[in-house]
Order: sequence, then structure tokens, then C-alpha cells
Amino acid sequence: MHQKWPGQILLGGLLTLGLAVAVQAAKDDWRPVDAQHLSMQSPRVDENADAEAIFWEVSVEDQSSGGDVRTVLQHYIRIKIFNERGRKSQSTIDIPFTKSIRIDRIAARTIQPNGRIVELDKDSIYERTLVKISGIKIKVRSFAMPGVEPGSIIEYRWRETRKGQLANYARFEFQRDIPVQLVTYLIKPLKALERYGYGMRGMTLNGSRTPFERDKKGFFRTSMKDVPAFQEERNMPPEPSIRPWMLLFYSDQWEKTTPQQFWTAYSKDLFKRMKPLMKVNGDVKKLAARLTGQTSNTDEKLQRIFEYCRDEVRSIYDDAVELSDKDRKKGRKNNSPSDTIKRGFGTDLDIDLLFAALANASGFEARYALMGDRSDFFFSPHMTDDYFLTNWAIAVRKDGQWEFHSPASRHLPFGMLRWQGEAQQALILDSDQPLFVETPLAEAQQSLQKRTAQLQLGSDGSLQGRCRIEYTGHQAASRRESLDDETPEERRRAVREMVQEWFNNAQISQVEIENLEDPSKPLAYSWQVVVPSYAQGTAKRLFLQPAFFQTGREPRFSSSQRHHRIYFNYRWSEEDHVAIDLPDGMVLESSDSPAPFSPQKVAQYSAQLEVAQKGRQLIYQRRFAFRGLLFPVSSYSGLKQIFDDVHQRDTHTLILRQQAEGGR
Repeated sequence: MHQKWPGQILLGGLLTLGLAVAVQAAKDDWRPVDAQHLSMQSPRVDENADAEAIFWEVSVEDQSSGGDVRTVLQHYIRIKIFNERGRKSQSTIDIPFTKSIRIDRIAARTIQPNGRIVELDKDSIYERTLVKISGIKIKVRSFAMPGVEPGSIIEYRWRETRKGQLANYARFEFQRDIPVQLVTYLIKPLKALERYGYGMRGMTLNGSRTPFERDKKGFFRTSMKDVPAFQEERNMPPEPSIRPWMLLFYSDQWEKTTPQQFWTAYSKDLFKRMKPLMKVNGDVKKLAARLTGQTSNTDEKLQRIFEYCRDEVRSIYDDAVELSDKDRKKGRKNNSPSDTIKRGFGTDLDIDLLFAALANASGFEARYALMGDRSDFFFSPHMTDDYFLTNWAIAVRKDGQWEFHSPASRHLPFGMLRWQGEAQQALILDSDQPLFVETPLAEAQQSLQKRTAQLQLGSDGSLQGRCRIEYTGHQAASRRESLDDETPEERRRAVREMVQEWFNNAQISQVEIENLEDPSKPLAYSWQVVVPSYAQGTAKRLFLQPAFFQTGREPRFSSSQRHHRIYFNYRWSEEDHVAIDLPDGMVLESSDSPAPFSPQKVAQYSAQLEVAQKGRQLIYQRRFAFRGLLFPVSSYSGLKQIFDDVHQRDTHTLILRQQAEGGR
């Protein structure tokens, strides 16, 4: 939930005043093509690029007419194609949009190396649904650039109208999948808002743009030169934390406001507004006494309050909760913790505020706290806007320290926050001074993936048996979130698909899922599996990899070079116990185990092999824990070596040979 600065709330009311602004007509002519660009043989920004944008220009104009607001964007891009790979990658254009966005005035053309121009046939533009995310359909307008060949220049433009919104907290990228020589934005704010003290501000992240310069038409121009192509890498930080981009927003705050001034005013104001929402009245005191009256242990008191709010109060946003439409509407109107108690349901914020009220009624000091979301951007208190404070929790002071809880995060046990809010600077609201405290980072053992398998190896190399995986902490929470609104069959299908990603020829049956709704217990999947030709070999020998759950996995990092920092969502650990019954007539040539290692305290790995039941069963036990989170590029070679060493040990292979006559 994003908390609004008071001025932003006022801004929302001003947008209904029906301010009239003339609509700028789009030009129909193309810009002249420089002969130097047409004859260009090699890229300027990146010598290895297959294609490079000569320019990418976007005009952004906020408009209002008859009470309706909109943002109109005019896009124009020109690209030089250098080789066949560039032709293939840039010949098909997809322009994404949603229900609230209209795409029109699409035009495109190709200028071939000999100067011949091939225009896009408007009838070749078509529409398709790309993906559906959280109930929202992402569609694209698609077309193929005509007559493209190496050495060509392609250019295309379109108009994008964002209905019912202004460029207020709107993100604009400076980076594409190919290098760009010049990126230009032309910004025209809604002028009528200036009379109310609102001006448009621009915050640039991960890059440096030119200062805004106003032209004769009232547009503010800014640009960025020689922007390299964005390169996606495994385990990189979220894109907004590494790509250059600009955040545009309206504000009545002066740009020269210091972070200390901003957060002091912000914290004081929000503290006043949130305090009544955590009011302790008779209903709250009565419930708190019932929950905590039987214990004097402070940890147990807090845990009982937490579990009541998590388990007994239903969230109107939870698809798995059975509530009528009428009750869901009621749940949006809880005005106090007492309302939430009486109704037994409310918003996620209502649930957390009830927890705060009950904690205060039980003798604790509980306050509302805001923090960033590491899945999107790494927040810093040096910023002077609350835009990135999209997560919240309840801070409870205990034994002189602040700890953080959020029972609305119902898939996690007591004592854990969602990983997106861990290791973040949290703003604890105060009536005097803002207080920033770093939230804790859960230990690796709290997010455990425990895998067991009881298997039988056939003389033909096939493997079959029963498998089980148990997840705790963050490992469990994400899976519970994805499965809780699925049907039982959809859940079982998800497990089957997961296993078949490891073994595409595996036969999966008897899938069971346990403890989906109980975060105090591990989420568990179990299934029966048959893997043909798991062990390879000859008529007299089989080559067996005992690390069953790691079979077929690729090394985590394959590239020798790295562009971005290395980032992991959270610490985690793994434990495997695999028992394999060996086929009659075959024995192990050796039962050596991979060597354990524990590099720089970041990771710890061990694997043990044991032969049981008089040589008829192989028992493999593996443990791995990783305790890192964010690493600089300079650490890449060392991290790559750690995971390469793990992969090398996980591919440890044993040889089974046919037993000679006489048992030797």
C-alpha cells in the first residue's frame, strides 16, 4: 500500500476541475535522414552491437478537458541495422498496452542502403494478447518492418494515450535492448496546476540526464547520450535498481527540501493520521486480556496476538477467503481496530493496525512503520519523496530494540517479514523526529527446502519411488501465495510441471500437497515418480548420480563476465536425504563422498554417502546454505567459483558394476 503525502491527496481533488488544454496535433512528416547515418558501417555506442538506435524521442503531455484527464505520449525511434542478427531482432515490433491505454497513429518505414524507402502497410498491423498478469490483460499492437536488410535504417512512431491519469509518479525509461545514441524526453505538465502551487518534479535514477530546458511550445526537454544496451543477467538486482530511468511527479514541496526536513514533516503528519487508526478502546482491551492473560512471557504474548490477527481475521484481498461482495465492501470501511474485531475481516492494513492496537493494550509500544520493496527498488532515506515506501509493518519496541511484525502477511510464521521488506531502512513514525531502523534479515535456516526420496534403481538404469519436499519461511510463502487461489487439480499440475522441469521424461503420479493453509507447519509436496534411464551405462556397469534432486541442473552462473551486481532475494538452506535401493546383482565400486567446503562464511556445503543394508542401499545426505544477499561486480568471480564448486560436487558420479560369480 502506497502512503500519500498530504499534497498528493489535494492534487487528486484538483484534477476534477475540468481544466481545458488544447490537444497538440501529431506531425505526419518524417524527419530527414542523415546520409552519414545511412552509410554508417559500425555502431558508435557499442562496437559489438548488431543494431543501434540513432535517436529515441518521447513527448509527454498532460491534458485535461471537460473533467477528463489523460497523458498523451508521442513516441519516435530511428534504428540503424548493422548485420543479420540485428535485422532479425529489430524487424518485428510489439507495442504493449492495457485497457486504460489507447495506441494509435502507428507509422513505420524502412530506408534501405540504396536510399529506397519502403512504407509500412497499415493493414499489416494486428493486435494480440501477450500475457495476463493478476487479472490484467497485456496486449500488443504488432507489425513487421518491411524490406529490412543489413545496412538499413528503420524508424517508427506511435501515439499512446493513458486515459484517466496524469504523469504523476510515472516512470520513463532511458535504456532499451539495443544501444541508443540519444534519448530525449519532452515534458509538458498540466499548466493549470501551477496556480495551486504544484509543479512537476523529475527524479533520475541510475543515470545522469541534462537539466530541463523549456522550449517555445511549453515543453521541458531533457536527454541522455550514448546509453548502452540493457543486459539481463541471472541473479541481478531488480531492473529499476540498475536501469537508468526517470520518475515524474507533481509536488507542492520545494526541490531544495533536505531529506531531514522532508522526513521530519512527513513522519509528524502521518503519525497524527495513523494514531486514531490504532485506538485502544474497551473492545481492544477485552480481547487483548483474553489473548494474553494466561501468560507473563512477553514473546508468548506477542505471538498469541500475532497468530490471532493472522489466523482469525480474514483479509478482503485474499481470493481464498470466502466472503460475499457485500462483506468485501464493508471491510474497506473499518474505521478502527474495534470495527475489525466486530466484523472479523478487513483490509491488510486493518489487520496490521489491529495487531498494533492489541500490542499497545498489552503493555508494548507499537508503531506504524514504512519500508521499501526490494523486489522493485532499493530505497534510501536520502530521497525526498515517499514513493518507494510501498511496504509497511508494525514496529514493536521490546527490551530496548525494535522488532517488526505483519500478521497480514499470512503465509509467514511469527517473527518473519516478507523478504521484500527485509534488510530495508524502515521509517518508524514519530511525533517529533523521524526514526529510520534497518529491518532484520532472516537466517538461512528459516527458509529451508528439505527434500527426501525413497527410490529403487532398476538394472536397466530406471529409477522409481516416492519423493517429498518441505518448504519453510520464504521458500514456503511464495509457493503458498501462488497456489492458494488455485483448484486442487491446478495445484497438483503445478507440482507435476515443477518435477518435469528437472526430468522431462519423468512420469509423475499420486501428487499430494499438505499444510497449504497452515504457515506454522512446512508446506509439503509429495509424489510418485518413474524416471527412465536415470543411470547411464553398459550391460555390466551403471553410472549413478546420487544427488537425485540436482540431476540435470545447469551451473547457476555460466558467463565469465558480469555487468550488474549479484543479488539474491533472501538467505536460504537445503537439506536432502536420498535412499536408493540398488538392483540385484550389482555392487558399488566405491562409495566416496564429495569434499565439504565453507567459503568465506557466505556458503556452506556438505555431502555424505553411506552404504546400508549389507551393500544393497545407498544413502546420500546433502546440506547447503547460502547467507549472502547483495554483492558488488568485483565479487562475481568468487561467487561463481562457489556455485561451480557446488555444481561439480552435485554431479559426483558413482559406478555400479555387475557382481561377479561367487559374490565378488
